[in-house]
Amino acid sequence: MADPSAPSSNETPDRKPAAAPVSASRRAWFGLALVGGLFGAASLWRWARRTLDAGEVAVELHASPRRQVELRFTDAQGLPTDMAAYRGRVVLLNIWATWCAPCREELPTLDALQAQLGGPGFEVVALSIDQQGLAVAGPFLERIGATHLKAYADTFGEATARYSATGVPLVLVIDAQGREIGRRLGRATWDNEATVELMRSLIAQPR
Repeated sequence: MADPSAPSSNETPDRKPAAAPVSASRRAWFGLALVGGLFGAASLWRWARRTLDAGEVAVELHASPRRQVELRFTDAQGLPTDMAAYRGRVVLLNIWATWCAPCREELPTLDALQAQLGGPGFEVVALSIDQQGLAVAGPFLERIGATHLKAYADTFGEATARYSATGVPLVLVIDAQGREIGRRLGRATWDNEATVELMRSLIAQPR
């Protein structure tokens, strides 16, 4: 007589559900956790942010251009100027401050972008909203080695009034007609290949 406790030929023995495959992103973060154990959390975070955004385009463009950006500020020589002076070139208007840690992290990449593309068709305008103006902005850029960026100061308080509530760093992408065509709030890597090619394509557009 057959053992009633034995499974019949029509029954399938219980099986544990198959483990879900580990996604590539989860494997990446497992790797980051291992690195973190070796180098410490602070070092890991700095390394991870550089690595994970290294190949991304730093900014997404708006679906259509917005109105012209009109701002007055002071140039590196202490003379008043405004955004109208930059008509005819693509501008990255970087609103930053010396007390802003993410600003300090991204400024070298903006400096490198200016070194590659700066000229008649392109300019990074690094506009500091520090209350002390050029007295602190200029030496700060020198101290971090941002030798291709000029210091500009929000002397009239217009950038502070319009944009500081959203936070810094803030970058506006402005086309040759002076219109805002893109915006990035928060730290980004501006000198990677994808971003450089995007800027080149904007510079090449008919004015």
